[in-house]
Amino acid sequence: MQKELPATTKIYLRGQNEVMENSFRMLGLGLVLAVILVYAVLVVLFQSWLDPFIIMMAVPGALIGIIWMLVVTGTHDQRRVADGSDHDDRDLRVQLDPSRELRQRSARQ
Repeated sequence: MQKELPATTKIYLRGQNEVMENSFRMLGLGLVLAVILVYAVLVVLFQSWLDPFIIMMAVPGALIGIIWMLVVTGTHDQRRVADGSDHDDRDLRVQLDPSRELRQRSARQ
């Protein structure tokens, strides 16, 4: 059962909530400053005000498309997504150690 509080009552959340809100506020500020800085660098590089804006507006759509295709294809192994590989670790070990295959061949003979 909930008690009715007088209209003059104020509730302040303190402790870890205070720290968390401050952290998120600083994170948001850092994100905004990072976007402004990236835009400024792109303006200097492209010597245009419009081209960097178009590029930065295309990035969220590209990320949505990437995530959508990962869901559609059922790809969940982020290592394979990151390095573009379609092999397991055993294939990688064989590629990194070509003498291993020669040793296996000689052992079979």
